[in-house]
Amino acid sequence: MSGESLDSLNEQEVADLLHGVIDGLSEEPFYRPLRVRLKEMGSNHTDEVDQFRQLQKAVRRSPELKRLLIEAGFPDVTTLNPRAVPPGAGRVVQAFNKMIEDHWE
Repeated sequence: MSGESLDSLNEQEVADLLHGVIDGLSEEPFYRPLRVRLKEMGSNHTDEVDQFRQLQKAVRRSPELKRLLIEAGFPDVTTLNPRAVPPGAGRVVQAFNKMIEDHWE
């Protein structure tokens, strides 16, 4: 991320960054199940925690996704408790929800 931290980005910019990393791996095995599961949850699904857990599953399945997210400045999402995230990391949960709304619905 060229030295820029996630803290300096607004929610939309973090969502767009997430989208760029995830969509850049659209041929990876984790991608389709992630998209399908989120679609099954429905466009009105507002539980950010449930949606974020799907991202955590995808990251556990894809070391490449995990590596690219960390390189982009994201924390290791597999270690986050989405119901009790440390200060600042909650933005990642919210940004993932925003990414879904903006790019995948």
